[in-house]
Amino acid sequence: MKKRIALLTALMIALNGFAMEVLAQPDLYTEGTSTLLMETENNQIIYKENEDTRRLPASVTKIMTVATAFDIIEEKNISLDTFVSVSKKAASTKGATIKIFEGEMLTIDSLLSAIIINSANNASVILAEYFAGSEEEFVKLMNKKSQKMDLKDTNFVSCNGLTLSKNHYSTALDISEIALELIEEKDTLRYSSLSEKDIIIYKDPNTPVRRIKLESTNKLLGKYEGVDGLKTGWMGPESGYCFVGTAQEDGTRLLSVSLGAQQKDGNFRDTRKMMDYGFGDFRYFKLLNKGAEAGSIKINGSFRKIKGVLEEDLVIYGNFEPEEYTTEAIFDDLELPVKAGQRIGTLRVYGKGKMVHQVELTCKNDVSKSWLSLLKDKITATFL
Repeated sequence: MKKRIALLTALMIALNGFAMEVLAQPDLYTEGTSTLLMETENNQIIYKENEDTRRLPASVTKIMTVATAFDIIEEKNISLDTFVSVSKKAASTKGATIKIFEGEMLTIDSLLSAIIINSANNASVILAEYFAGSEEEFVKLMNKKSQKMDLKDTNFVSCNGLTLSKNHYSTALDISEIALELIEEKDTLRYSSLSEKDIIIYKDPNTPVRRIKLESTNKLLGKYEGVDGLKTGWMGPESGYCFVGTAQEDGTRLLSVSLGAQQKDGNFRDTRKMMDYGFGDFRYFKLLNKGAEAGSIKINGSFRKIKGVLEEDLVIYGNFEPEEYTTEAIFDDLELPVKAGQRIGTLRVYGKGKMVHQVELTCKNDVSKSWLSLLKDKITATFL
């Protein structure tokens, strides 16, 4: 049972010289059945609706395809100029595709471009077969990465989302985690920010045969200021219209997810609404300094309290009034001794009673069992 203590009021924060403004989440009347908006500097969710409901992600699946491919490229130091041959299976892939035939070749860079910009299903299969020998083996790598990222509500059965299987699912929350990695650690925006790009198909590495113009499926590029990604998806009414998007304005980057919109472009309308809200009156507020004490707890067997401190500055992106803000320390089930720097719980940030953010708490100093507790343990061990 987790122990809850240390509810800090806005008055206490004011005494420490900090201010905070946030606004209670409005009803944006989004068309997607699952939606989410996140500020990416602190990974703070500022709007959500059914964010942990499992949905068919359709071609949004490809963000994990790309993330897995980037991992392999980095691990094995593979050049993006490497040529890849097209198999019979890949050439016969249905749905959104680029014009390519069995035995032809193109570079990994062109494949990534076709997947991210044009959502090409066959390019996903070509890439999967090159890196893992088959699509099935590559999907195993995708699921392995999902497990490593602790995405408990995500599982894939294809590398491109071209499936209606009930075993192929994800959530707006899990998708945001994958997208965050692509934005922060990978070179994805170099591709996703392009509204169009030409790629070349080869007979062999020295013989180009034709040029293909890729056009982005992202209808907000050039239409909504700051948008530079990321991925669309649609597999009929079962998935609805999906979109994971990102935009940057005045140094602030937002990430949005809309899954399951039933009307065409509903995913883009959702994105506009969420981005308008997130880029509205929000500001950054430094709530607590790194190293600040943010709650304490006394547990049996110790004379001293265990004090929770922040590993980093607590910065909030919001627009509350100070009196509408509280924090609460949530401590894990702890056993003595506890070491300095050990994780001991989380500090939750609330605005108008709704949790808007949480950060990890660590122990300020070593806390061991008291001499009385040690003596009791020794006596107990002697007579048992």
